[in-house]
Amino acid sequence: KPIFNWILGWSKVWAPVATVIVIALVGYFGLRPALMPPVTIAQPNPEGNFVFLVSDEVNAISDFQELDLSISKVSLHLSGDEEKIIEFEPVIQMVDLSDLQGNRAQEIWRGDVPEGEYIKVFLEVSQVSGILLESGEEIEIKLPSGKLQISTPFDVESGEVINFVYDLTVVKAGKSGQYILKPQIGQSGADQDFIKVEPEEQPENKGKSKGSNRGRN
Repeated sequence: KPIFNWILGWSKVWAPVATVIVIALVGYFGLRPALMPPVTIAQPNPEGNFVFLVSDEVNAISDFQELDLSISKVSLHLSGDEEKIIEFEPVIQMVDLSDLQGNRAQEIWRGDVPEGEYIKVFLEVSQVSGILLESGEEIEIKLPSGKLQISTPFDVESGEVINFVYDLTVVKAGKSGQYILKPQIGQSGADQDFIKVEPEEQPENKGKSKGSNRGRN
């Protein structure tokens, strides 16, 4: 009986606390979807107003025979009172950065995106690997994050086609022998000069097709 009374006494103390915790959790998870920025999925369109290209700033890229980058998603963030996100999956999901040095750039998606001012661009990378030129060894390239970010504002206006170049660079980390891939904000944006590289223009002597379209047999 004393133990029962002790448990009953504590239950009376903790009941209001438990109620508050439950209400807080319900409120948080109930409101959380509303707090997330709305996402719009953009579809490819050969006549679209937005062209997304990938390029490589020359640093340690000369160490590689090839450097393959797999891109799973691109996110564009609109500015304003209510931030919105435009997402799309690249039509061409794998590119060889060794073919895109300097101002050479390859288009991986074109479609229609809403008009407005954009402030951030995220590139989600699923895999990156390279083959060294001297040894022929295949190595993995380190990413600072699976989602690479560039903050460079640009506007999409009616009647205009925007060519956005997302520039990447691979650098060697000291004497460790490790290579790191990261965005190059100074060479990225909607105002960059570039030479467009078509997939069929890329070398075909590396044992596989480069710049292949997703789903191609």
